[in-house]
Amino acid sequence: MGEEKSGLETVFGLTGKSALVTGAATGIGREIARLFHRAGAEVIGADINEAGLQSLQQGLGSRVRTVWCDIGDPDSISALFGTVEQLDILVNCAAIYPMRPFEEVDTPLIDRMLDISQVTSGTLPTRVTAASGWGCG
Repeated sequence: MGEEKSGLETVFGLTGKSALVTGAATGIGREIARLFHRAGAEVIGADINEAGLQSLQQGLGSRVRTVWCDIGDPDSISALFGTVEQLDILVNCAAIYPMRPFEEVDTPLIDRMLDISQVTSGTLPTRVTAASGWGCG
């Protein structure tokens, strides 16, 4: 007996599509990963939060694979793409937003935040476009 289709899967038809979601361990990234999974996609969840990734894997079961990846590190991004065979959808939700008083924000923290923002807005989409031959990069 096959899996029963959800309303999202029927409407969006993501069966056979592969979605990479960065920042998939918590928050908006996790919910997007869950939504795409319910719509029938194979989901690759990437994050530095190993416990969150494990929870996502356990919660979704089939059609999900999680990969530890530090989006601020080019070598980690290369390793991530080395595990991806097919990619139809990319959702960049990786971000850091440490809550602290303004006077405690230092240059290394700002540099880290900018590194992650640069990767999610430019490097990843460009890499996907180059690999697939299509896209917006």
